Amino acid sequence: MPPINSTPIPWYDVASMVFLACLCLYFSLAAGSFSARARQRLPSFVFNRRICFFLTAAFLVMALARLLGWF
Repeated sequence: MPPINSTPIPWYDVASMVFLACLCLYFSLAAGSFSARARQRLPSFVFNRRICFFLTAAFLVMALARLLGWF
């Protein structure tokens, strides 16, 4: 299926959004086992599971929209 606006798909955008989604998913699942030193250095939203899951979903939706050529 060709993109809606018939321009080539920038795969680097899609790949970067999928990478960021995977990174947020990692933080949402593994943040509880980080050391005390890492907890001091990382921002506080990394330890909020709901925010990380929301960011994961948002990045995946953005990657899908970019893949389909919606923006």
